[in-house]
Amino acid sequence: MFDIITIRKHKDSENDYDSEFENNPDNDYMKMSAEIDKDPPASWNRYDTNTLEGINKVIAMEYQELSSFKSIPDYRKNLLHLGVALLRAWRITKNAK
Repeated sequence: MFDIITIRKHKDSENDYDSEFENNPDNDYMKMSAEIDKDPPASWNRYDTNTLEGINKVIAMEYQELSSFKSIPDYRKNLLHLGVALLRAWRITKNAK
């Protein structure tokens, strides 16, 4: 498994952060995605997320949950879950023939 990269290296020293990345509006999304990637929802456990067949089932499940959201926080949570599932599918296809 690969980690979603959320932290960029420092520019010149240990205390000189790349402020361009820290001010990126997608920073929170990327950090939360990395957390989900490392610790996916328990509902994913019933699928083999290392195969296209398994991750496609996760994608279908997360898309269904996204489509039937009850609140904006619920919608955002499922956006993150779906995004991570899609990223995992992308990773699998990189090695597919």
